Amino acid sequence: MLEVRAADGRRIEVMHTDLARDAVVVSHGGTPNGLAEWPWLDELAAAAGLGLVAFNRPGYGASDRRAEPAVARNADDTACVLDHLGVDAFVSLGSSGGGPYALADGARLRGRCRGVVVVGGLGPADADGLDFTDGMGEANWAVFGAACTGRQAVTPIAEMYATMMSAVTATSLTEFADSLF
Repeated sequence: MLEVRAADGRRIEVMHTDLARDAVVVSHGGTPNGLAEWPWLDELAAAAGLGLVAFNRPGYGASDRRAEPAVARNADDTACVLDHLGVDAFVSLGSSGGGPYALADGARLRGRCRGVVVVGGLGPADADGLDFTDGMGEANWAVFGAACTGRQAVTPIAEMYATMMSAVTATSLTEFADSLF
């Protein structure tokens, strides 16, 4: 685990591997997983011959909260981490709640971000004509329902997921995915 300081002094908790590879992926995990997805991502990246960087978003894990949160500003953290690691070019990967962060990288880091991949991405919860929860499984309903009521309701769920995800493997994640869709 590495700690990088953002321009505003916040701590960013980072993990990385195989940065000497030709292709580096910056992974933005789903909500509320953060770096809990690292073990299986590292396994998949190694098998694919990719370098991998992941960091906890502001307020996740040991990463300090941002005074004024904004998804687009997370691209500044991506640039800061990549500068620290000496990575010039990357592809941004976002799964589920990490999708908007990957898109922010693509929009704000055009000179460095060679592509964006979003898996199971989310639309705006309040968009006209969009049923935000349509097709969500029980596990996602629980998290998003709690998020709508406030931080106090989300904290126990986030703690449960952190414990569960610390031992995840590609096989166990595949089995869990059935409850998401």
